[in-house]
Amino acid sequence: MAIAALQAQNLSLTSLQSDVEYQLQLVNGRRQILSMQSSTLSQEYAKNLQDLIGTDTSSEEDTEVQDDKQEAFEAEYEAAQEKIDALDKMLEMQVKNLEMQQKAVSTQVEGVQKQIQKNAEKEYNTSMG
Repeated sequence: MAIAALQAQNLSLTSLQSDVEYQLQLVNGRRQILSMQSSTLSQEYAKNLQDLIGTDTSSEEDTEVQDDKQEAFEAEYEAAQEKIDALDKMLEMQVKNLEMQQKAVSTQVEGVQKQIQKNAEKEYNTSMG
């Protein structure tokens, strides 16, 4: 293949490589946001439980109300955390897919660069000989 065509292919692959790296950054950014949301959710859950524990439970009825509220807080927390975990797993799969694409493109770039080098050496040797 001519050097010019190989250079064009190299530029195209390098552009694709940059695009994949950018997509990886975006997905990892989304994962960081999910991590922060999970942390905030945990803090809110802990605060709600603390507030609930500080509530006066002098009667058996108050204790039952407190237990019901605690169960509701737990159910709400677990449901929200499950959503976050599911989204994170989906994003983790995207990261793995993008990393595989990145590795494949890098391999192609290396191959094209080696071919360019071989062709340049061949051209140089032909013109010298």
